[in-house]
Amino acid sequence: MKRRLSYLMLCAVAMLSALTACIDDNIVDPDAPGNEIEVRLRLLLPGCDPSLSRAAGQDTEFGELDYNTALQRNVTDVRILVFEERNGESILMGLVENLTVSGENDSQVREIKGKYRSGDENVHLAVLCNLSYNVQAVPDFESLRGKSEQEVYENILYSYPEAGLILSEERGLPMWGKTATLKLNANTIETTVSLYRAMAKMGVKVDDACTKFQLKEVYVYYDNATGYFAPPTVLPTLTDRSGNKQYSEPEIPTNAAAFTISAPQSYNVTNNVTMNQIFLSEVKNRDNESPMKIVVGGIYSGDGLVVPGEGNLSYYRIDCEDDYDEITGRKTTSVQPFDIVRNHSYIFNITGVDNPGTPTPESALDNDVAKLKVEIARYTDETMRGVPDQYTLTTSESAIVYDAWDDQSVKTIDVWTDYELGWSIEQIDGENTDWLTMENTTGGKNQTVQLKITPASPNRSLTRTAHFMVTAGNIKKQITVIQPQPPTANCYPVSDTGNPHTLIVGIKGNGNEGTVVYENGQEYNLLESGTALITPDKIGIIWETHAGLITLIDENNVRHSGAEKSSYDRATMSIKYEVNTAGASIGGVTGGNALIGAFDAQGKVIWSWHIWVCPGMVDANGVINEDYVEEWGLNDYDVMDRNLGALANRPVGNSSVASMGLLYQWGRKDPFIGPNNSNDNFTGNGRIPVTHYYEDWGTLQQTTYNNPIAYTVEHPTRLIYGNSFVINNSTGIGGTVQSTVYEGLSSMARNGSFLWGTDKGFDPTVIEVGSKTIYDPCPVGYRVPPVNTFVFSDNREHESYWRSVETNGKTLYNVDIRWATNNRGSSATAYTHYAEVNTRTNRPSSSYTYYRLKEVKTSLKLNWNENLIYVPHKVSRANKGYQDYGYISYYMGPYVRNGKYYGFYINHNQIVEPELNPSARTVNTTIYNLANDGASISWFPLTGAYDPSQGVEFKNSSGVVVSIQQGSSITVNSFLWTNSSVLSGNDASARRIPAAMFLHGTETGGDGNGRHIHGMTEPDIKAAPHYAGAVRCIKDRAKVVWSENKLPPTTSIIHEKGSKTTFTIISVGGDWKLVEPGAPWIKVTPDCGGKTPLAGKSITIEIIGDNVAVGQSTTLSFKIDGEAEPRKIIVTTT
Repeated sequence: MKRRLSYLMLCAVAMLSALTACIDDNIVDPDAPGNEIEVRLRLLLPGCDPSLSRAAGQDTEFGELDYNTALQRNVTDVRILVFEERNGESILMGLVENLTVSGENDSQVREIKGKYRSGDENVHLAVLCNLSYNVQAVPDFESLRGKSEQEVYENILYSYPEAGLILSEERGLPMWGKTATLKLNANTIETTVSLYRAMAKMGVKVDDACTKFQLKEVYVYYDNATGYFAPPTVLPTLTDRSGNKQYSEPEIPTNAAAFTISAPQSYNVTNNVTMNQIFLSEVKNRDNESPMKIVVGGIYSGDGLVVPGEGNLSYYRIDCEDDYDEITGRKTTSVQPFDIVRNHSYIFNITGVDNPGTPTPESALDNDVAKLKVEIARYTDETMRGVPDQYTLTTSESAIVYDAWDDQSVKTIDVWTDYELGWSIEQIDGENTDWLTMENTTGGKNQTVQLKITPASPNRSLTRTAHFMVTAGNIKKQITVIQPQPPTANCYPVSDTGNPHTLIVGIKGNGNEGTVVYENGQEYNLLESGTALITPDKIGIIWETHAGLITLIDENNVRHSGAEKSSYDRATMSIKYEVNTAGASIGGVTGGNALIGAFDAQGKVIWSWHIWVCPGMVDANGVINEDYVEEWGLNDYDVMDRNLGALANRPVGNSSVASMGLLYQWGRKDPFIGPNNSNDNFTGNGRIPVTHYYEDWGTLQQTTYNNPIAYTVEHPTRLIYGNSFVINNSTGIGGTVQSTVYEGLSSMARNGSFLWGTDKGFDPTVIEVGSKTIYDPCPVGYRVPPVNTFVFSDNREHESYWRSVETNGKTLYNVDIRWATNNRGSSATAYTHYAEVNTRTNRPSSSYTYYRLKEVKTSLKLNWNENLIYVPHKVSRANKGYQDYGYISYYMGPYVRNGKYYGFYINHNQIVEPELNPSARTVNTTIYNLANDGASISWFPLTGAYDPSQGVEFKNSSGVVVSIQQGSSITVNSFLWTNSSVLSGNDASARRIPAAMFLHGTETGGDGNGRHIHGMTEPDIKAAPHYAGAVRCIKDRAKVVWSENKLPPTTSIIHEKGSKTTFTIISVGGDWKLVEPGAPWIKVTPDCGGKTPLAGKSITIEIIGDNVAVGQSTTLSFKIDGEAEPRKIIVTTT
């Protein structure tokens, strides 16, 4: 339907050429007692003759219907309230007294005179017309003296009669208006006030082209029984085509109730038309379970069941819905409810009736079948004078965002106004602007002044934000200034040069930016309480891999080592420390790791930071050298060349210990020490020895989850786990795989599924999402990788064979998979295959049934070894390209005991297997070396993993290897975490567990199955939520584009001044800012913002220039954090 929405018009006669307020030049002493000033107001009342109310290009007869009668301009009583403007509020001072009203009741202009005391205050006057017959209890305005304008208006509610509003000589429409800012220091105040009606008007007619229906009755259901005389908070923000302000949304009293279904308003109809008698309270139809409805009754003479005749009426419902956007003045793509807004006129034109309606109005109300064609009319060129726009205020910026925490450059904002008294800065209560210095904080009329803003000092705390107002009279423009915090994290890589280093100890992790995760259109706060700001009592070392690796230096330059705690510089909230690598090494490589803690006065840890001592890894500014970062062409990520805490990116000599790194429980920021051996041939617990100064390694099982995150912060050396549960996973062919694991933080903690960034890791539409959180263990500029980092695919369709095995009542499960590029049969075709039975001695001797499935192979779903090779590589058979067997392994051979080290080489740029030397096809030879070890190859050692239910060890006190899943975590199975939690299974018992890239080495039995990474959704083997495993960080860099972020490429807007349109920006991973604002004839609001929910943030553009031609274009550029290039949208005028 098309809606033409008419604004009720306030017309003026020739005298309206002098609409601006004027003040007599004779100044009286405002302090002289008893001085009075005369107040003269010219009221512009709604109403024009029909010739003025037609819209350009509109049908003349249709336009003439919405004329305004004399009773609609009737004024029966007047109140003039005086509001003083002070401290950002308008306060009621009193009423203008001794009022006299002149002019005829049907006149479009009335004049009022009255008296008020003189003074020096800035005030405005509010005019209320026709209170007596519309407000049941007119308030005692004297008792409201000193109240804010909002509070006053909240006390003035008109009542809507149940039978409908009937205008008379005694009862006029409730109307309201106000002046611009005035001074009370003149002999006479004379100005003009344009009035708004507090109600809307509605008309219903039958179009001449509709010959099958005669309109007889009109009913209005669910209209509100009361309304605000003057809106307390809503302002007229919509500019019509004549440049006048209009209301675009209703404001409903909180206690307003709609009339019940048994009490609709009914209206008479004459000659197929009812006009100028239906007046409505404001109604919010959007998001309303009982929106206002119109029911019309009449005689239907078309085909149907209703018998023609005067007494046989047919009833139809009309909904307040259409496909028109009042803000943009354009059609939308869908039909939506529209609100009933004060001072608007709605005309429903029935253009066609195709079927008979219902026999009663009540039955029509419940009948949602469209039988009526309705055009909702708008007179787009009609105007209404609102609150007079007698002055304006412009600022070149609404937000200033400093790029760095130590940026103290001068930023400027150009401010201009034509307000008589100029503009000034106004502070906002509760806002701290002490960290800013401002110059040129006032300006005169018609002068462009540069307001200068400078941070007084570098920001050494959380991101700081200041808000203040630029004010000109009643117009207030809020300015926002933002300066980011210093770059902080939970891990700091350092070299053994550049001493001393500085550690910021007043901020947790990456600060407040990491405390909230945006997912599912909601915010999830990861802190139980407070902010990311802390004030420690002392700083101390919790553990270090070599005694003396770290020395703390207090603010007095006194050194503290070992268990001795240190004070720190509270002015900068930081402490200095030195690194000494003499005698410190891991796996034969110089360096080490340590944990520094912030302690409260009781000696408890309140936060801690991992110091990663890796010589050569960082430059003089603490930035990780690019040589330590790999560009993964397959998945477009920059990935560290080593695990977090590792000192090497390859095995060193006959060991991979230096490359293993540290181990982490998912969702925790603090590391646990890794193994001191790269095979199982060792004695003792197998851990790298460390020196503890707080608590030794340990475990805790929580069976009732009492804030487990707080426990992990206070006890960074204790592995935590919860209750056991069973994971049930369907195999997809009728069977179930069960595994028993323990709960981890992903399901134990409040909002635990978001601790490292997201719970959407397997959602293909948002697979890259997840922002760095306050518990992320990676260094500044890096984060835990999303699932997509470790998902590989050759983007080809393959055929797989799923085999069923008869066990325990014919339970079916996936035993092995073989991939082939040829097509042998259609999907889900069963066949019997006997050849494998005779060669696999560890399988039943019965026949197997295979089921064929076709899909693109990806490591997200299925086991994968296309671009990797496992070492030690020793095989008795190389089956690459061999088609008869149904398993993924290309190679078969025994498990290598007591190998030098175990792990995978992965080609991160091509789906090509890394080459070994000698060739991987060589049988019965143990191979470790690559033929071509280049920049495309990454080393992923089997790092070991902890199962806290078995302790913090790799061998127990009996010398038995502690296994996870199906073997030793050092030589058979280990994994690397991603940032996402996922559902553990596909039944009702599923819990949130972390997603990981599971490294499955050679199994110890038979032909050594394995040599692949597990599909992340594979049901049988995946990292349990309570395990501690490795992390390999990715650079939190700007990708060229993130698929989750959205900005439309184009939009259009009507070329006339005041036209508006909206579009949506979606920025799921970071802040956004308008960096190229386009042509000067366009205005964009807002021009910056934070992370958005998936629904996005609405942005409004408005034409502010004069004489903008049709067909002009301008380009807006928006910079979204995390993206390399700005996004652009082209705006074209129509």
